[in-house]
Parts: sequence; structure tokens; C-alpha cells
Amino acid sequence: MDKLDKLREAVRHKRDLDVQIDDLENRLSAHKQARYKLEHETLPEMFTQARVTKVAIEAEGNMPPYMARLQPYYKAVISADWPMDRQQRAFDLLDKLHLGDLIKTVVEITFGRDERKQTKTFLSTILKRKLIREDQVSCRQGVPWSTLTAAVRYHYESGQQLGDDELATLGATVGMAVTLKEEKVGP
Repeated sequence: MDKLDKLREAVRHKRDLDVQIDDLENRLSAHKQARYKLEHETLPEMFTQARVTKVAIEAEGNMPPYMARLQPYYKAVISADWPMDRQQRAFDLLDKLHLGDLIKTVVEITFGRDERKQTKTFLSTILKRKLIREDQVSCRQGVPWSTLTAAVRYHYESGQQLGDDELATLGATVGMAVTLKEEKVGP
């Protein structure tokens, strides 16, 4: 086999790996969607119909025993990918709910590569002088999803509710979900 044949074989191998990886990623995505539907729709409905909050399954073969529990579910995300007006509506709602302290603001200042001296001067005298142009400053706001989720959970667990519009504004989902946890056997 000459060098060109070896090269073609390696290229075919890369192509085949790319196709296999795409297939695996698509299958993984489909499995995750099916799991989400089971956790958040099918199983909670079945638990509710059976009027139970937990179900145990015995060990089978090499599989240990598991316990499935119906529990409240909360998740909230103000996505950085959202348009700025939608993000601003979410921040305004947080202010209205007295949760504005959750919002984190990041201010970035950009200096050009030939502005090293100005950068040093700025850093040492930031409180004394105005050395930058408005187009050199960007400002981003955000709320970590875990912090926002905790705030939504606290809001609900303290007896307060949010309307569907408010939940949508915060990118929040509230409902029931079934978690599955391996039960420990032995000491």
C-alpha cells in the first residue's frame, strides 16, 4: 500500500468516525428527551394517579435496588442568548419581586493594543479621571441559573406563586419530577 492509499484510508476512517459520532450524538439527544418526558410528564402523572410519592424496585440481576420519588422540580435560566429586551424584562421582574440583588453586572473596558500606557494610567487612576470613550465600555448583566432557580424554589416553598407569564419571563419551569436513586445495600 503506497502513501496515497494510506492517506485515503485514514480519510475514510475520519469520515466514518464523524458519521458515527453524529449518530451517537443524535441518539443521545433523543434518549435525553425521552428521559425528560418520563421524569417530568409520564411518571409524575402515573405517581399522581396511583396516589403515591415513592416506589421501590428490587434488585434484578446485576442491578441494585432503586427508589423512585415524586418531588417538586424547579429550574430557572435567564439565557445570555435571549434578546436584550427579553433579558431586561426578566431583570425588571426580579426587581419587582424584590430579587434584584440576584443580578450580577459585568463591566468590560477595552483598550487597543497601542493603548498600553493608557491602560496602566486608567487602572491606577480609575476613580480620578475619565480616560475612556463610551464605545470602549460594555456592560452585561446576568443571574447564575442555580441562584435564580434557588430563588424561584424559595418563592414557591414560602407559599408564593408566580404566574405563567412571570415564569416564562424568568425562563422558569416549576412542576413535579420523579428522581431515581440507587439504594445502598449492606453496611
